[in-house]
Amino acid sequence: MKSDVSIIIVNYASKEDTFKCIQKIKEYTSKISYEIIVVDNASREDIGTELVKKYPDVIFLQMSYNAGFARANNRGIEISGGRYVLLLNPDAFITANSVDRCVQKMDAYPDIVASGCQLLNLDGSKQFSGGYFERGRRWIVEVPYWRRVAKPVFDLFIKEKQLDPDRVDWIIGAFLLVRKDPLKRVGLFDEDFFLYAEEIELCSRLKKFGRVVIFRDVQVYHVMGGSSSYAFGTDCVNLWDRRERQRILSVLVWLRKQYGVPWFLISLSCFIFAIPFYACGNILDVLRGRQTISRALYKTGNYILNCFVWLSYLRRIISNKPYFYKTL
Repeated sequence: MKSDVSIIIVNYASKEDTFKCIQKIKEYTSKISYEIIVVDNASREDIGTELVKKYPDVIFLQMSYNAGFARANNRGIEISGGRYVLLLNPDAFITANSVDRCVQKMDAYPDIVASGCQLLNLDGSKQFSGGYFERGRRWIVEVPYWRRVAKPVFDLFIKEKQLDPDRVDWIIGAFLLVRKDPLKRVGLFDEDFFLYAEEIELCSRLKKFGRVVIFRDVQVYHVMGGSSSYAFGTDCVNLWDRRERQRILSVLVWLRKQYGVPWFLISLSCFIFAIPFYACGNILDVLRGRQTISRALYKTGNYILNCFVWLSYLRRIISNKPYFYKTL
């Protein structure tokens, strides 16, 4: 018998969170039928044996390599039997009837193709849960120190939208509920993406068939950093670290796919042009006593390294040929 929703959880070195996530689903979901599919991205931990023993009704899939978010979710979607697919991070913990209510709301509004909810920190404060495409403006203008130059310029051409409480362009993949029929029509996740931005690209295709919304009255706790040390959607304050290297690469790939070569080149150029601003900003922080000189040199050097890595993919991204963009 077909279930109402197939809940897909991708695990990578987050066994405790995955087990807690499953337990919350079982505790707080009672008004709809569901199946749970756990896809393990070749974690070193032996989650499969323990999972099947503790939750024999859970479907377990083992990937042979760390396939990332898009490919692992696709394997789960391919075997799913629900009318809806819920992509749920292992560090996202549902509250009472949150999944029930989202499914019921989408049943009531057939024009909604995908929905999210209000993500919360553990202290109850709100997280960024979804936004607008805006040609990647959100990421390009948030480079530290460079923002003061870039934001006024970008404001002339791309107006920042105020987040509509009901209707958005894309939803954070920590909790993303998708109607199965339009998903079959537009295709699954683009497997060029390893991690980050894949939900934006998918939502850009889904929007052709209906609305993408966030149900603000439905809330789910999300431990930012539980499955990723720097969660997607926050300000670009760590542009020097390895995860930001992956995140911005994914954003650049998405911009090429959705807006073409010219806008991709403009966006990449902005990150390159930001180097002297970023370096000078770090020096000023040293003079103000906000950080040590060794820390400033470390951050600046690694940001420059990240820029060279993004530049190294220039021809490949322009060609737009299938490729697995993985740097982690």
